[in-house]
Amino acid sequence: MKAVATEFSIPFTTVTENGGELIKIPDNKSDLKKLLRFLDEDYYKSPLSKTNFITNSNNTSDSFMQL
Repeated sequence: MKAVATEFSIPFTTVTENGGELIKIPDNKSDLKKLLRFLDEDYYKSPLSKTNFITNSNNTSDSFMQL
């Protein structure tokens, strides 16, 4: 997850607690919003152009085929 977050410039910091690695919640609203959108899978990389996008829908490609 860290590697993918870095590709999109998402603030993704972890802390070790009780032997486990936990995601550190950002202190500022802007970074928190970016992290939450990342965790909700709102970021997308085009397989053709390798361009990064932010989506406004979580519809799968299967959903479009049924329309």
